[in-house]
Amino acid sequence: MEREAAGVETNPQQLTLFSPAKIDLFTRITGNSADGAAELAKLTHTIDIGDTLKFSLSPSPKRDSLTTNSLAVPLDETNSIKRALALFRERTGETQHFWIHLTKTIPEHTELGGDASNAATALWAANEMCGTELSAQTLQEWAAELGDDCAAFFSEGATFSSVADGMSKMTTALSQEKPFLLVAPKVDVTRDAILEGAQAEEGAAPDTQKLLADFATGEFGPTSFQNDLEPAVFAKSPLMKFLKKRLAMEGKDRFEVVFVSGAGSVIVCWGAVDAPTFLYEDDEHEDTLVLPARLLTREEGKWFSCLNRGSDGDS
Repeated sequence: MEREAAGVETNPQQLTLFSPAKIDLFTRITGNSADGAAELAKLTHTIDIGDTLKFSLSPSPKRDSLTTNSLAVPLDETNSIKRALALFRERTGETQHFWIHLTKTIPEHTELGGDASNAATALWAANEMCGTELSAQTLQEWAAELGDDCAAFFSEGATFSSVADGMSKMTTALSQEKPFLLVAPKVDVTRDAILEGAQAEEGAAPDTQKLLADFATGEFGPTSFQNDLEPAVFAKSPLMKFLKKRLAMEGKDRFEVVFVSGAGSVIVCWGAVDAPTFLYEDDEHEDTLVLPARLLTREEGKWFSCLNRGSDGDS
């Protein structure tokens, strides 16, 4: 008997799923924890760039088997996919193990959510293939044990989270019509280092609910894409500061706004996908990754699908 998951024909023995990346549309610092790390409120949204995961039922009673096209992905039990499948078996009592092939497209160390998305996708796949019929809400609660970013992938696309308010889904889907360009230079920017170096501004806390309402009603504009972590990112990487400034200057006639996504090394050029020529002509940007993208949502009861970007990957 065949089943269909997110537009991909499968059967109970095999399942192929798209594993989307994400960007942070706004990131505000609401305070600092006792150890000095920044406490954040942010709006995250899935995008149509992602990895591909192929699952098959394994006869092994003891272990999952993982292969991948990326040398940077760990294959031991620390891998996020294996951790998610182990959590699924722990919570359900299922004994099923899996063969998994991961085709990596999401660049490493960019804070685009690759590991978290892979883990969330694995939870969804295990639920489908084992026939446990758990709700997305239950899977999201389990995913939260693997990290807030992992839980965010069980929304329909957009998720607001903050230390004060926890996590909540956006009930209004954001328009997927607006294209944007992702520019990711190879720089040494890590999330932990950025959060340690970011400080909340003195005075009133930022009005994140107003920003959230603007996005929910479609009334957001260039000033809505605020990222309080940018100064800390630029302090760690002057190249990021220079690159954002140049993208904004040379793309002023095409990009509505240029901003850094969260605590990562990705610059989002909102409103167009035509890259300024210097990204291809200057030797210093030879290793800079340039990717066109759009926001991505999923239908209730289905996983994310991005067939138009050739998400089937390699074999």
